[in-house]
Amino acid sequence: MITLISIPRPGVGLTDDAVAYLEGAGFTPEEWAKRHDDADGMWRGDYCGCPDDRCVGNHHAVDADCYCLISLVEEAMQERRAES
Repeated sequence: MITLISIPRPGVGLTDDAVAYLEGAGFTPEEWAKRHDDADGMWRGDYCGCPDDRCVGNHHAVDADCYCLISLVEEAMQERRAES
């Protein structure tokens, strides 16, 4: 699960849990940002890894796990497999 207890990494904008989940799936934070229309590789989504910058508090409670990143990573991995 992507817990929100950890604090976003300075300069990255994602929590350590979100970064670890992305890296475990084969994505760097920069690749994830570019995948979501941040061409410069700077993350502008929410710190849980969801591209919606209002995720925390709207899609889930502040102290709850984020399932957005899990489903988005799964979708991205399927797209990668289809492209190769």
